Amino acid sequence: MRKAPLALAAGGLVLLAAGLLAGRTAWQQQPVADAGLAGTKTETSGPTPAYVALPVEPVNARPVAPDVVAIPEVEPEALVRVAPRGPLSPFARPLPPPKPDHSRIHRPLAEAAGRILGQGLMVEIAGLEIVEPGEFCTDPDGIEWPCGMRARTAFRGLLRGRAVSCDIPPEFDGSEIKTGCTLGKLDLGQWIVANGWARAVAGGPYEEHAQVARDAEKGIFGPSPMPLPLLTEIPNFMEER
Repeated sequence: MRKAPLALAAGGLVLLAAGLLAGRTAWQQQPVADAGLAGTKTETSGPTPAYVALPVEPVNARPVAPDVVAIPEVEPEALVRVAPRGPLSPFARPLPPPKPDHSRIHRPLAEAAGRILGQGLMVEIAGLEIVEPGEFCTDPDGIEWPCGMRARTAFRGLLRGRAVSCDIPPEFDGSEIKTGCTLGKLDLGQWIVANGWARAVAGGPYEEHAQVARDAEKGIFGPSPMPLPLLTEIPNFMEER
């Protein structure tokens, strides 16, 4: 009973081998297809090649595989460059460049108490007279001290690189402007004048704050904050007593 399946399997293998052998023989004896491009037949002795080499005439093109790919006969003068097609939909069009938003200046640099640099702009806070960093003031005791540099240091300590909001119109395209600015809800012009680090413009919104700072002797209206004088005699701590 077990010999019948084995005989069937052996017969199937024999038939499969015979079919493969017949297919290989037929493929080797198949004539080469007419190239058509040259219109001639080639007679060769021996095994038939896989392809037929065709003569290639030099043209203004880089031959990639001249033995396999036939270069089309194209006159260079007949080639015409056409205009590019339009977008398939409105969504494919490029967006216009965004307008710069100068209303919020990030990481501002305080050039002086009341003057801010950032994002290609120089903004001076309106309503006050800036005390330049090189300016010196004289206190009630007659001591001269660099009040402008001290005012700039105090203003930088307030900002600490935080973003500042300024009243700059969207259509502004200049590089210098004088306007009001805030740090959060704090009016920067009011803070500078109230602490005595700038003079208020006559008739401006900060006149009262300037008078309060003058009465309290704050900032440029107060005494010199210079450090204590150095000792004239340095004690010898190695000296025995």
